[in-house]
Amino acid sequence: MLPCHVTENGVLIIHLQADLDIAGRAAAVWSIDGHLAAHRLAPLMLRLSDAPLSTAAVSTVVRTYRMCRTAGTPLSVVAAHAENPPDTGGADRRRRAGRPSFPFPGHHRALGRLGPGGCSRVMPTTQALPVA
Repeated sequence: MLPCHVTENGVLIIHLQADLDIAGRAAAVWSIDGHLAAHRLAPLMLRLSDAPLSTAAVSTVVRTYRMCRTAGTPLSVVAAHAENPPDTGGADRRRRAGRPSFPFPGHHRALGRLGPGGCSRVMPTTQALPVA
């Protein structure tokens, strides 16, 4: 079961671990689906940890996006801001070139499929990034 809570404004916040494996991804998607069914039409905020995401965690974000789009549920994806971010291997160069920089592998394949209005970058937790 994923840690989650509902704010006083009715927003469902689910915390997603960065180190999910394939079995963890299946359990996470099943848990998120259950929370969406229990809190119908409540906006969902998927909060990512500040560690680099595994491929399975990225897949979970994409699956959650699809579930929310199908259910008509607003979704925001936010990430904690690391105090000492790791060397991103050229992220500053990509940022200067106007391309987004992501702290996890496989981002360009998974998040690129979100289409118009999808994630364009990972934001600190103080800012929500609307996905749906």
